[in-house]
Amino acid sequence: FGLMLELDSGDLRDAQEGDPRYMAPELLRGEYTKAADVFSLGITILEIACNMELPNGGEGWQQLRQGYLPPEFTAGLSVELQKLLVAMLEPDHLLRPSVEMLLNSSLMQKTEKRRKLVLLAQSGFQQCVSMYKVSINLTRYCYGPNSTATFNHILFGDCSFLCMFASKLV
Repeated sequence: FGLMLELDSGDLRDAQEGDPRYMAPELLRGEYTKAADVFSLGITILEIACNMELPNGGEGWQQLRQGYLPPEFTAGLSVELQKLLVAMLEPDHLLRPSVEMLLNSSLMQKTEKRRKLVLLAQSGFQQCVSMYKVSINLTRYCYGPNSTATFNHILFGDCSFLCMFASKLV
């Protein structure tokens, strides 16, 4: 993001400057913390969610580092996401949430539940499609590939399909 540094090494001379648009305010004061990554992630989410171009400097850049979110960009965001972004862009790095706090936030919990539901629905749909394909293949096997029997007629209107299938298995 704004500055790349291995915090555990303790050698600040190894810091590499990145893109200032993502730089946390404390980095400008020489304070290197994990909270700077939370700020940079917040700026990234703001940029993507609002489809905005981040300022390289000037008043807009300063406003973002003071915790001001431009309402003309954030108006379409949910209140919950706006609150999360305000917390992530908190100017005081000591008041910024940790990564653990972010992951345990209600917004992230809802997102995780929604993601699991979507995966479950996709899996169920894929199983239905697979069962449909199996049924079609069974119909072709029992009635022949050029059969005029309809799938619904065979499954719901004519029990002979099941009898014929069972007899072919024996």
